[in-house]
Amino acid sequence: MFFRVARIGRRCRRGCSPADDGFTLIEMIATMAVAAILMATAAWGLRAYTDAQAEKGTANKVLTSLRDTAQRAQSEGRAYCVSFDSTTSWSVWRYSCTTWTGVSLQGTTINASKMSTTSAQGKALLATASFTTPAVAGFSNGCPAGSLGCAYFFPRGISSDGSVVVTRSGSTRTYTVTLKGLTSRAYLG
Repeated sequence: MFFRVARIGRRCRRGCSPADDGFTLIEMIATMAVAAILMATAAWGLRAYTDAQAEKGTANKVLTSLRDTAQRAQSEGRAYCVSFDSTTSWSVWRYSCTTWTGVSLQGTTINASKMSTTSAQGKALLATASFTTPAVAGFSNGCPAGSLGCAYFFPRGISSDGSVVVTRSGSTRTYTVTLKGLTSRAYLG
C-alpha cells in the first residue's frame, strides 16, 4: 500500500499543474477561524493576568512607601506622614499631612511639605485605609479633608497602627498592607 501511494504521488507531481498543490479557500478560512479563537482566548487571559499583576504591584508600592517613610523618619529624626489621598493615590509628607506647623527636634518651627505622590497601577484601588495615631507630645495630627486615612511615623521608631486594603473591580482577591505601631513594621498579608 505504501508503495502505491508513493507512486501515485510521484505520478501526480509529474502530470499535475502547480495550482493543484495549494490549499482550498475553505481550508484557509477554517484555519484562520481556529487561530482567531485561540488568540481571543489568549488575549482574555493576558488581560486578567495583567490586571491581577497591577493589583499586586500597587500593594507592593504601598508597602514600599510605608517602609521607606518609616526608615526616613528614624534616620532623619523627623516625623513623616503618608496620606492616602483617594482610592488611587497617596502622598508622603514631612512632619504632618496637613498644613499644621510643627516643632522639629531642634526646636525650630517648620511647615509641613509634600514630598511625593504615588498612584495606583491599572484598575487597582485603595479600598480602605484606617490608622490610629499614637499620642506624641507636641504633635497635633490630622488628615486632609477627603482623604481615606493617614499613617504617621515618628523618630523614635513608632508609627500609626492600621492597614490599607488594595482591591480591584471584578475580583474577590484583596491585598492588605498592615502597619504595626510599636515597631513601624509594614508587611503584606
